[in-house]
Amino acid sequence: MVLSRYLIWTTRLTSTGIENILYETIKELKLDAKLKELGFTNIQYNSAIGTLIAKIANPSSEAKAYDYLCNTSAINELIGCDYNKISSNSIYRISDKLLAHKDDLEKHLYTTQKAIFEYDETITLYDLTNTYFEGGVEGVEKAKRGRSKEKRSDAKIITLAVMLDSSGFVRKSEIFDGNIGEATTFKEMLDKLKVPQKKKTFYPLINHY
Repeated sequence: MVLSRYLIWTTRLTSTGIENILYETIKELKLDAKLKELGFTNIQYNSAIGTLIAKIANPSSEAKAYDYLCNTSAINELIGCDYNKISSNSIYRISDKLLAHKDDLEKHLYTTQKAIFEYDETITLYDLTNTYFEGGVEGVEKAKRGRSKEKRSDAKIITLAVMLDSSGFVRKSEIFDGNIGEATTFKEMLDKLKVPQKKKTFYPLINHY
């Protein structure tokens, strides 16, 4: 910023509002501590936190997320990390690292959310959606031709299955082949969820379009 007697010029504008809210949410959910517990290195930790914030604040590709962290966001001032000194490859690769710990992270987030909001598990909603790929998608075994909810019959798709509780929190998520449906995946999701059969009522609902 440059000051004169009459005018103020800003040389670089960055945002910190939504970043601060998201970072405080991450800390409230103890996700920062969980990443360290899972053995994330300092670079992996900063890449994960930055990517999560960038994907929520400005949903886009990894390349645009990296540009957002380096040139638009002031997240570096909140967590003490200069993303200009982190390789873009770290941002590209961190999603694979997070995916490798998906089950642990989902369990941690659900348990923490439940403790914060003090709610009971009563009803679970199961739903599928899908998204398409651009290009040939060689090497992605789950990419199949199927009924695209975005009307992209020309592209291969993958299916995202999400199981929610009655409060709207995610219990479990899974990625399936693009040509699969609710009937063939519901039992598999229940088995992976391992729903406790104690004094809790469990009414599975399937949302099918």
